[in-house]
Amino acid sequence: MKNMKIGVCIKCVPATDEIIRINQSGKDIDNANLKYIINPYDEFAIEEALKIRDKHSGTEVIIICVGNEDNKEHIRLALAMGCDRGVLIKPETSTSILKDSYLIATQISKVVKKEGITLLITGKIAIDHNNGHVSSMLAAILDWSQAINVNQIEIKEDKLVVVKEIDNAEKIKIELALPTVLGISKGLNQPRYPTIINLMKAKSKLIEEYQIDSIDLKQVEIEKFTYQKQKRECIFIDNKDIEKTCEELVTCLKLKEKII
Repeated sequence: MKNMKIGVCIKCVPATDEIIRINQSGKDIDNANLKYIINPYDEFAIEEALKIRDKHSGTEVIIICVGNEDNKEHIRLALAMGCDRGVLIKPETSTSILKDSYLIATQISKVVKKEGITLLITGKIAIDHNNGHVSSMLAAILDWSQAINVNQIEIKEDKLVVVKEIDNAEKIKIELALPTVLGISKGLNQPRYPTIINLMKAKSKLIEEYQIDSIDLKQVEIEKFTYQKQKRECIFIDNKDIEKTCEELVTCLKLKEKII
């Protein structure tokens, strides 16, 4: 398979070791001094796209990110890993679109069509909101085939044979015709680290910018963020009689905790 264009969607998310706090408005997180990284599942997507390109001459890997100017840093990191070009889709004014999965997918689909991309790879989910919407929405908007939670890919002529994980950790093999959308799971590969030389080279690689089109559709509005309530209670059963201890334990689990 030659001269194929692969698009890889990335999202910038708070680093996994960061403490997340809600800002004063209650409608967003506090971004002050918050470190962002490429979504870990998207790193698996990048690596898989690069592995495919290495096996098929003439293939181009294009990074696509919907975000603001700060996200160029993460696009550069993906370019340093070996990707060929980057695309940043920026909101004109409000950043509220960055929380709307459907509008994000709509804007990405326009770039996919313009670039002539035939294989679109994403992480199966972003670790910030854990929605996992965009991959499926992209497939629906583009009217492409799709497979999510993929952990093995093989290209055969103009088709893909993928293995995806389903319920109960079972795996199934399916065949997909291009164009298609893949949502990558962990365990498929080990993302490479960019070298210092490649980090320097990435500074000169092209990042095209697109402005998000004016959208008449009503956007998703977040009413309120809340902290998860942590209910921790220790119940001590002080009874030397084993049978009575078991009875009390079962009663507690059944009536109070409603576990059984």
